Amino acid sequence: MTRKEERIPLKPGQIIMVGGYIVEIYEYLGAGTSCLVYEAGVRSYGEVTARTVIVKEFYPEQDPDASVFPSWQDEGALEERIEEEAGTVSHIWQWGPWLYREEETPWEIWREEEKLRVSPKTQLSDGYSRKLEQFRQGYEFQSRLASSQAMEIMVRPYLYGEYGDTYYLLSDVHMGQSLDQVTFDTLEAKCNVVVRIAELLQILHENHYLFMDFKPENILWIDKPEGVRLFDVDSVVDVRETSMAALHTLRFNERYLPEEMTLFQNRILSGSDMEREKTLLLTPRVNIYQLGVYFFELLFNRTPRKDDLLWGPDLQEELCQRYLQEVNQEELLESLMIVLKKMLNGRVSRRYPTAKLLLEDLKKCQEMMVAGRYMEQLPGYLTKAGTDEHGLSWRLRGTTLIISGRGRMMRTYDRVSALDSQWDQKYCYPWTQYRNIVEEVIIHPGVENVGEYAFQGFGELQTVTLPDTIRWIDCNAFEDCIQLKELQVPEGVVWIGMWALSGCGSLVKLTLPRGLRYVCDHAWDRCVSLRQVEVPPGAILLGEQ
Repeated sequence: MTRKEERIPLKPGQIIMVGGYIVEIYEYLGAGTSCLVYEAGVRSYGEVTARTVIVKEFYPEQDPDASVFPSWQDEGALEERIEEEAGTVSHIWQWGPWLYREEETPWEIWREEEKLRVSPKTQLSDGYSRKLEQFRQGYEFQSRLASSQAMEIMVRPYLYGEYGDTYYLLSDVHMGQSLDQVTFDTLEAKCNVVVRIAELLQILHENHYLFMDFKPENILWIDKPEGVRLFDVDSVVDVRETSMAALHTLRFNERYLPEEMTLFQNRILSGSDMEREKTLLLTPRVNIYQLGVYFFELLFNRTPRKDDLLWGPDLQEELCQRYLQEVNQEELLESLMIVLKKMLNGRVSRRYPTAKLLLEDLKKCQEMMVAGRYMEQLPGYLTKAGTDEHGLSWRLRGTTLIISGRGRMMRTYDRVSALDSQWDQKYCYPWTQYRNIVEEVIIHPGVENVGEYAFQGFGELQTVTLPDTIRWIDCNAFEDCIQLKELQVPEGVVWIGMWALSGCGSLVKLTLPRGLRYVCDHAWDRCVSLRQVEVPPGAILLGEQ
């Protein structure tokens, strides 16, 4: 059996003859499921200077069993395959007259110096013949697209020919890297590459093609000028009616495939010719879903899990924590989440029907990003998110202030505030400027305290949510929060500082933890609505309350 790791590549310096041209191998670049890839020089007999090209040598790996398909119904099996990075391997569906259920005899392929040899029996085998036909079709698609209006998205083919018992495809050399080898560090860069791929898909769709074997390894990123190119087009499918009937083999990558494509698998195993399903399911929505999975991976550094696609608030929160310090625009992140949700919608009819509509929404997000950067530079601009030097991050969502991270909330903003003449507090926090707006404060697990003067004078504050990681509430933390009616102090709190809740005139319910050790002087002084506070027996009262 010919496995990926068993194939023997050509060595640098070896020479082959393709279509009457001399091809000298420079470097072995890697292996795909159907070929080995090299960088080489090509010239005719009369030429002295060689032209650098990319060479694809048809040297396929044999599928272990053409009738075994990964099951999306078995979630455990799918997650296990993803964890093992099985999605980096392409798979093939066959149906109609090409439906085979028995494993073929192991192929006999070997190398005699520079020539690849294939036994007559292997050349006549069904599996080998299918892969060779697919390799030839890839060249035809590449040539057709490179000479059409889609030429800017395609690596242009140079030559196709036979040498030994196999075939070679020569293409123009490219200066890019496959996307799996490129790291995009910023949100702007991640959005940009998705826009570029969407533009590529739009051109492809306008020429009636789908790119089924979607994976980063098959897409080239060219940084200058920024753009993407299709490199491996063996899986390009012509979706015109005249071509659909002849389509019997479909290469795909399971990590990027939408769930509705299991219809192919189920019908294949029952022997259906799949004509109706091909027409209904092979649409641009498949490519848009695949791009959505890649976009999700860029944003969250993982393949989307089943619970991720429920689009709960935790996912939005994760996105905010990752990028708000960079873009400082929660509205932008919400818009990106809406776009991503529509790309990955489980209901096919609710997914973007065309790449053009997807591009419109993506470019609106890019415009929001540019506008946000411009606004930040204007005099008097008030930021709505940030991170302090201790690693705590904050953001304002409407009238809700959210604080997250790990560590202490500290009074490090030592400056005279210019917010208004009434505010004489020398030490203030970055969210102090919104004290007349904030109605709710949510502090996430990881924060260890409520800092001194953190919310002093927040006259509209009505609701406070504190995590169990809070250990102490510092002096004047909630002083003069006149709208605050109730506070549940977490079980981990051992210290409440002086005037922490002083002046909270509307406070009617204060629940203290059993482990509270110290309550400082005047902690809830001037809380006129607070009738009775049950202080734990072991707590030490430092001064009269």
